[in-house]
Amino acid sequence: MKDKYLIIISIIISITYVYFIESSKKDKLKRIIESNSKGLNDKNASVLKILESYEYECGKKYKSIKHDKGQLFEYNIFEIIYRLGGKVLTDLYVRKENNQDTQIDIVFIHNTGIYVFEVKNLSAKLIKGDDEDERWILYYRENVKNIYSPLKQNINHVKAIKNFLSDKYDFIQNYYSIVVMNTQKNKIKVNYEIEADGFRQMVLSKAQLKEHMENFTKEIECELVLKDKLLSDEEILEVYNYLHDECSNVDEDRKNRHLKAVKSI
Repeated sequence: MKDKYLIIISIIISITYVYFIESSKKDKLKRIIESNSKGLNDKNASVLKILESYEYECGKKYKSIKHDKGQLFEYNIFEIIYRLGGKVLTDLYVRKENNQDTQIDIVFIHNTGIYVFEVKNLSAKLIKGDDEDERWILYYRENVKNIYSPLKQNINHVKAIKNFLSDKYDFIQNYYSIVVMNTQKNKIKVNYEIEADGFRQMVLSKAQLKEHMENFTKEIECELVLKDKLLSDEEILEVYNYLHDECSNVDEDRKNRHLKAVKSI
């Protein structure tokens, strides 16, 4: 009889423990959803808070990316941008007019407009190219390679997201293209800030990003406040939630269709 009671007690304890764990997970998820969907980013947020937001945006835990140099670099850029305020999304799949998706590394929604980031983890000793070049040249220690222009690649992303948002949010007039590279600024031989294809475009190293973005957004804010064209905090949140619901954490089938389309080009 005693053993029977012990078994019953053990079962009750196990069920209570599982219920507690599941309730804690649900409470945590509810807190994260409310925090991300109802408020702008906190410039003084803890690393834990930013990690939670990153996972919320793309479904990836830090432990799954910390050994992937490309993914880790993308997270590092996400963290820098997060601390600029506004709202930031990552790994978006935006539907184009031809009904195919384009994948965007990072989108930053700020009072001054929408910033679209292409993140490149390149280990070349020297990178040369400009907005007119179709291919950029990468100089390594022992060989030379070339890649499709990240500027042209990202302009396609900017055009896609502008088109995707234009019907619902035609009041957004300012879109910016920014390519960020994991290299020292003196190794990037490009025009790092230009006006081309109707958009402001920048090429920056990770070391330049924070200071340049802080200065740039302040400069643009001064220009736009006089024209009464700043996005309100409410508008930022509305656009953010729309993009998150429509373009974030897409299913594997949609990702695979996009990957197949890219490989066929």
